[in-house]
Amino acid sequence: MKVKNIVLAVAAAIATPSAFAANLVTTAPTVAASNIFYISGASAQTPGLAKAVGKFCTSGLVTYVDSVDGKTAFVYKCGVANTATSGLSGAFIVVKTDAGGSYYGVGPVISQTVQKFPDITNVTVGATPATTNLSDVAGVLTGTAEFTTGANVKPQIGLSDVSAAIWRARGVSFPTVGFTEVAGFAGQGFGVVVSSALYALLQADQGTTGQPSISSTNYANLVSGVDTVWQKLLPNTAVASLPTTLTLARRVATSGTQAASDIYFLRSPCETGTTLGGALGPTTVGVYADATIPGHATTFTVKEESSTGGVKTDVGSGYAIGVISLENQEPTTVGSWRYVKINGVSPNAYNNLADTTQKLSILNGQYDFAYESTLITNDAVTTANANVATLAASLVTDLGEGSNLTTTPGIYADPFNAGGTYVVGQTNRYTRTNNACQVSQLVIQ
Repeated sequence: MKVKNIVLAVAAAIATPSAFAANLVTTAPTVAASNIFYISGASAQTPGLAKAVGKFCTSGLVTYVDSVDGKTAFVYKCGVANTATSGLSGAFIVVKTDAGGSYYGVGPVISQTVQKFPDITNVTVGATPATTNLSDVAGVLTGTAEFTTGANVKPQIGLSDVSAAIWRARGVSFPTVGFTEVAGFAGQGFGVVVSSALYALLQADQGTTGQPSISSTNYANLVSGVDTVWQKLLPNTAVASLPTTLTLARRVATSGTQAASDIYFLRSPCETGTTLGGALGPTTVGVYADATIPGHATTFTVKEESSTGGVKTDVGSGYAIGVISLENQEPTTVGSWRYVKINGVSPNAYNNLADTTQKLSILNGQYDFAYESTLITNDAVTTANANVATLAASLVTDLGEGSNLTTTPGIYADPFNAGGTYVVGQTNRYTRTNNACQVSQLVIQ
């Protein structure tokens, strides 16, 4: 992974500093080697992680953010740990990379394969800080303000939107022993998004001024085929009004978002490695000519993006459709992408009222495009450094209880989490019990 511009992000705007070189480990307050933590995997879990780190820190929290799209690498340095919430003491650093997606929170952690992380001993920082920890700040920095090298490090903790068994079922190999998996420590919702132009056509086709809907059956047929694209999306629209292009944007195979999409729509491999009856296969990346409507040729482009940001860019213009995780809030900018309903149920509204948390319809059993997340640690690593096990346990408790997720969209607590606390509006009433192909079951009345 090439980690580019990093900026100093703090909660309040301050005067622009000059760029300077720093060793975050030895710059006061110094950080003990046992208090430096490397986390890889799901980008969807990063906002919850950031809030947890904030609760784990009593004072002196500073965040360094990749300035390319705000979702490649984050470094959190805390001056004084909150021992009551974190179990740690003194100063600590948490380094999180989102590169590669959820698989990199599983395979490399279990196999202890080195990954590219920011080099926290050799970093140049400067320019205008972001006003919030997780803001995108593209274009703020000059080329001199960047990590000069990357560090090859074995991740200590991994986060995944789906279970380790799903990755094995998808054909990747890693050891079956020597690691600990905390299943259902949190949950993650997903949604279908479309460009504003396609959104307007769907509204017109369905005769509504509100949020249009797409059926899971039609989306499954769309992502598994290369023809009849407009019959699947706009069956009531006159041929003369149909566009001549459509882009399907999806994530790479190592993405938890893509794994979740394949399970939900295509009935792809479950934890057992088997496929459900009637499973479909995804269309390969490429450009296709759809001539199924006489006199109306359509170019159907299937793209694969390494990041959620790439998918959002794709659906930001033209006629495009894709899937992203629900921690991404729908933008208010006119002309950008929008969420649509699935089978008539909205991911970002509940009982016909807008839901900025983008999870109430999940928690109450109406919207089921959601899966339980996994936290992975390597047993040898936690034995060698007890602080890794302590931090992992604190993350499970904090994220699992859901109390820090009040303002975090799309992420929720699972009822079978380690904390065991039910929080109204944050804890799901339903669970798949870490079986992604199982129908969600009501466990909290």
